[in-house]
Amino acid sequence: MRTTDRQASYSIVPFGDFRQLFLVVLPEEPFLCSGDDTQGHGQTVADWPRQVRSLLESVKGVLNKERFQDGVLMANFFLTDIGKKELVRQLIGELLPDGLGAVTFVSQSPADGFALAVEVWALADGEDGRHRILREVPLPGRVVTVEMNDIRWFFAGDLRPGVLPVGSYARSLDMFHRLGDQLTQNRFSVDRYRSAGCFVIQYAFHPAYE
Repeated sequence: MRTTDRQASYSIVPFGDFRQLFLVVLPEEPFLCSGDDTQGHGQTVADWPRQVRSLLESVKGVLNKERFQDGVLMANFFLTDIGKKELVRQLIGELLPDGLGAVTFVSQSPADGFALAVEVWALADGEDGRHRILREVPLPGRVVTVEMNDIRWFFAGDLRPGVLPVGSYARSLDMFHRLGDQLTQNRFSVDRYRSAGCFVIQYAFHPAYE
């Protein structure tokens, strides 16, 4: 495990002919600002733009330093306020134009009083430079496919059920149908991967979707 400072920790391990990065980042500090509650009394609240910028600048610094800036596969953001995810998307587009792969937002408070945290996975060519990664982003921020050593990988993020299904089972089923549609559109066979036993899915539930 390599640590740049107290806000960013990461490890780089061999992955066949490639290098794999796992990175965890917090903002530089839990920046706060003054706000007003509904009764008009002043209170201290999270300075979301400042915390998000601090976090993304740290992510960018590690990716550039370790030469993973072109190989980000997926990122999971943990937010105390899930309603801030569009702010995060906006600042990703501003600070990291190439994006952070397939992005998922999880309604979960990080430790130590921070408003958000992020986990990032990325791949890069091996040190000999003889092998190449073909990374495609057919649905920016939600779907990434990667081809390496004649194997294609699929990463999906923030795929959510529609508004009509009611109940956890129906909404889960709808979400998996949507995931299956994305697999098919990107030339992946759902039946083949299900039977091969290597169909891996990450998912999260939020009480608001019940």
